[in-house]
Formats: sequence, structure tokens, C-alpha cells
Amino acid sequence: MKFLVVKGRVDSVYEDKSNHSVNTVNVNSGNNIQIVYLEPDRSGLFNYLQANDSIFKEYNSYDVVVKRAGKENYFILDFGCSNN
Repeated sequence: MKFLVVKGRVDSVYEDKSNHSVNTVNVNSGNNIQIVYLEPDRSGLFNYLQANDSIFKEYNSYDVVVKRAGKENYFILDFGCSNN
């Protein structure tokens, strides 16, 4: 996840029942849909996200910015490891 780049609009947020109920986010980056798995992240990002939020995550980082209604919220992905 650290090396993943995410930049786009959230299309959907769901528990993928066909894939062991993994927390999943579909992000529209303009030219494709990126599937992002947020299991077992403990930052609260998955529960916060809604369709049409803008989401940004840079390469080599665990920091995520979510923009909604003109406000920015910040999350640090937490997978429960010392190195994440």
C-alpha cells in the first residue's frame, strides 16, 4: 500500500462479500477505475469515505487526504505493523 498512488473520485465503498468481506474502495481516476483494498487498515478511513469524495495518496507514503464539501480530512493508514 505504501507504494500505491491514489488520486481521483470515490465511486463506491463496500465490503466485498465475494472476497472475504475485504474493505474495498473503487476510485475513478478519470481514465480508469482503481480498486483499493483497505483491509486491515485501522485509521478510520474506510468508515469515513463516501461516494464522490476526492481522495489523494502519494507514492511512498501512508498519508491520505480526503476532500469533501470543500473541507480536507487527513488520515495515516495504519495496518498494525511497526513499518506498516
